[in-house]
Amino acid sequence: MKTKLILITLLALGVAGVFFTSCNNDLDIVAPYKDTTVVYCLIDLNDTVHYVRIHKAFLGADNAYEMAQYTDSFYHKNVLTVKLERWKNNQLYGVINFTRDSSIAKDTGVFANTPNIIYKSESCNLLSADSKYRLVVRNSETGSVVTSVTQMIQPTLIANPSSGTINLYPGPFVIRIASGKHGKIYDIKARFNYIEQQKNNPNITENKSVVWNITQVTTVSDAGSELINYAVGKDDFYQFCKSSIKVDNNVVRYSGKLDFYFTAGDQAMYEYLRINNASGVNASNGLLFTNIENGLGIFASRRTEISLGKSMAGNSIGYLISGPLTSQLGFIQ
Repeated sequence: MKTKLILITLLALGVAGVFFTSCNNDLDIVAPYKDTTVVYCLIDLNDTVHYVRIHKAFLGADNAYEMAQYTDSFYHKNVLTVKLERWKNNQLYGVINFTRDSSIAKDTGVFANTPNIIYKSESCNLLSADSKYRLVVRNSETGSVVTSVTQMIQPTLIANPSSGTINLYPGPFVIRIASGKHGKIYDIKARFNYIEQQKNNPNITENKSVVWNITQVTTVSDAGSELINYAVGKDDFYQFCKSSIKVDNNVVRYSGKLDFYFTAGDQAMYEYLRINNASGVNASNGLLFTNIENGLGIFASRRTEISLGKSMAGNSIGYLISGPLTSQLGFIQ
């Protein structure tokens, strides 16, 4: 299956017609309609519920924004069967079926938000790390079949953070991982946990946390076992705390532990993000990456490895308490 770069005019979820003015009133400005299915699906070995979002591109003579308020403009009728096939060594090992669902509310926007139709499966805890998966969307009304294939990502090896405390100040603190096979892009985050205590009533405490987006890195290839080292700057964590935690003179705060999350995306996710985040690409004029056969969209895999409960070294906590960036935040331990 080939991946394609398609230059189209987009309106968030569908493909709208391009409207031109002309002095010839007899000109038919709307091309013949072609049924185009748009599919978005991301599978993750750690998730027990998976979703497939499916739309159809629409074209018409009316204002595109007005057409977007009618769900039949961009949703298929109940004519789709959606399934996920597990393949290993060119043999079919099983099928996961998806059902039409409208239980999740959708935010208001350009497109009508009621009903919010997606396709849902609660059987994806059966996903296997050693397999590839083929998504199949079949339209019983038109006979069209939309497919795509993705390979599950192998585990990321976390060398650091390891056991022991984390030295964020004065450092250096270097994150070290080895990529898993089929992993191409890595999103590295940490959750900083802390406790707030009311000054006027010490019995009132609240557990809180903030998520630190540390970095995003890409590998040279997706063959796996590629070493990735990322040096965290000595002020990076403290600058994050300053911008993420509000000054509150009514509380004191106690620092807790850090939980690290390493999320790998496959080659398709990397290409999708690279192209759709490119300069000049926007909702009305964009380069759209797709790896969907006989349709548009993306089918990709990701995998998250977690390293929980990492304590900061004494110097790191001390700098959080009294350092110039965070001394106003009220940390006392």
